[in-house]
Amino acid sequence: MNNILKTGLLYLVVANLAVSFAFAENPDIMTLDECLEYALANNRDIKISELQVRQSEHTIQEAKSVGLPQVNAYATFDDNLKLPTQMLPGEFLGEPGTTVPVQFGTQFSSTAGVQVDQLLYNQSYFVGLKASKASEQLSFLEKEKTEEDVIYTVTANYYKTLQYQEELKIIDNNLELFDRLLKIMKVRVENDLIREVDYNRVKVNKINLETQRKALEVVLNNQKDMLKFYMGLPVGQEINLDNHSVTAFKESDVLNVLNMQPEERIELKILKQQLELNQLNEKYIASGYYPTLKAYGRYTFQGQRNSFNELYREQWFDASVIGVRLDIPIFDGFKKKHQIIKSELDQSVIQENTVKTKEIMNVEQQTAMSRLSNGLDALEAQQENVELAGKVLKQVNSLYSEGVSQLTDLLDAETAFREAQIEYNRVVINIKIAELDLAKSNGKLKN
Repeated sequence: MNNILKTGLLYLVVANLAVSFAFAENPDIMTLDECLEYALANNRDIKISELQVRQSEHTIQEAKSVGLPQVNAYATFDDNLKLPTQMLPGEFLGEPGTTVPVQFGTQFSSTAGVQVDQLLYNQSYFVGLKASKASEQLSFLEKEKTEEDVIYTVTANYYKTLQYQEELKIIDNNLELFDRLLKIMKVRVENDLIREVDYNRVKVNKINLETQRKALEVVLNNQKDMLKFYMGLPVGQEINLDNHSVTAFKESDVLNVLNMQPEERIELKILKQQLELNQLNEKYIASGYYPTLKAYGRYTFQGQRNSFNELYREQWFDASVIGVRLDIPIFDGFKKKHQIIKSELDQSVIQENTVKTKEIMNVEQQTAMSRLSNGLDALEAQQENVELAGKVLKQVNSLYSEGVSQLTDLLDAETAFREAQIEYNRVVINIKIAELDLAKSNGKLKN
């Protein structure tokens, strides 16, 4: 029996190391990098942001089109139910000193023509081009922000999934130990070497651990579904994770993150671009005070007849004209004035949000650094705790084999060792998440 327990203890100690090699040989295992690569290609929010970038590209072309020649063809048909009356001087009709009402025109008339308009000068057009390009840059920044959000969310959920996956493995290792122990104890009960009550206590502990495993398995599956959702992976597809983050944890790598220098975060870049866009909007509104100059040309054909049947049979008469048009805004009821004030207030709001965002970022950075430092301290203590719990289990195992220690002491030692392992993994995952938060606060998530 002593050999069996020692074998089980050894299995528990080396399980986390051995499983890493098994994972490496399994082609279905996904590393964090692979999950992120898949998410960046398949996440729905990223796909939406890519479509919005394409929209902004066409918005620029739309703005440019206003400065290109505008060509329109048109046609009209008029049925003059009652011809308009004009007053002519009587001298034209031999009745000097009077005015004579006369009706001109035909009952039916039709016109067809082509008109070309070309913008020569419009201050709003030039400002609008700059604004559309600034809007495109904003869409690129928002896409980058979406990618960073996906990186953060997928990584955080990857670590949480990994934590539950590791806890499940530890429980499975302990269940295997219980199975081996129960087989030995059953033989000893049958030979009256130990009490049946001791056998039943171990069996109760095993059943409780199986119940705990079932509950944890539900949590793990739910967490996997969340991870697959953020990755854009079909929920029904199986996924297993590489536990390298836990088994190959290096404190030096975390210290490198702790010492990284922050750079401007994407949120600040977006606010800066929004401010520029609002400043251009103010200029766009103000440019409405400038005159607009356009050139135009028309070429038309017109037919006029009193008979509809003859309207499209008889000769039509053509006409053409070219010219320029100058529109000068004079008074708009103070509309643009209030629009400019609103734009200035929008800029003030963005500036306040920038200050607020910087303050939040400072808090996030300090909090992440504190959690990371505390996590490293806790990790050292937890490593010692795992080693100590392993030694205790080994000692109690030896004492129980010699009949000196009680079975309850052995079960308590096994529970303590299992909980120490689980807590160690939790500390590691908490450090990795704090490391992730610090990278986010420093604007280096993509690094």
